[in-house]
Amino acid sequence: MNSYVIVDAVYSVDYLLCLATVLYVFTSPLFTSKWARVFVAASYVVTMLILQHVTWELSNFTAYFIGSCVSLVVMLIVERGNAAAKWLYASFFFAIRWLLPSIVSTVERYTVYDWLVQTTSAFYLALVWTIEYAILTAVFCTIGYTLNRFLTRISISWRSAVILCIP
Repeated sequence: MNSYVIVDAVYSVDYLLCLATVLYVFTSPLFTSKWARVFVAASYVVTMLILQHVTWELSNFTAYFIGSCVSLVVMLIVERGNAAAKWLYASFFFAIRWLLPSIVSTVERYTVYDWLVQTTSAFYLALVWTIEYAILTAVFCTIGYTLNRFLTRISISWRSAVILCIP
């Protein structure tokens, strides 16, 4: 088996686990139980793993949108109440999850990509992806803590949630 295939498979699961950790931290003000947050994060990971192995081809946008929708449904089922805030957090998670890797891949394209093409070792690819995932997780957690500081325990109306989601 090609070493690049192994690195890609390991890091796709690693990336999902990083996202699950971020989702766990991100949704902390919405739930009183830590097990509810664990269940939400686990449902996101399981959904994304299933979508990686379906036979039909989905775009990344569609797959991550489905994952965010499933996590929203699980949020609403696990603990009732404050549905607008949960919708807002799921929307923010989807938007930030979509935006941060795009920024990193753009930076990677202009800085690291040529160097990766010239090297033939999967070790360097794993090293670069590890650094990227660490940066993404740190930035995501920083954004999550900032949002949590401002939106903690606030009952948000649907009107306010929709207005906050409009770019």
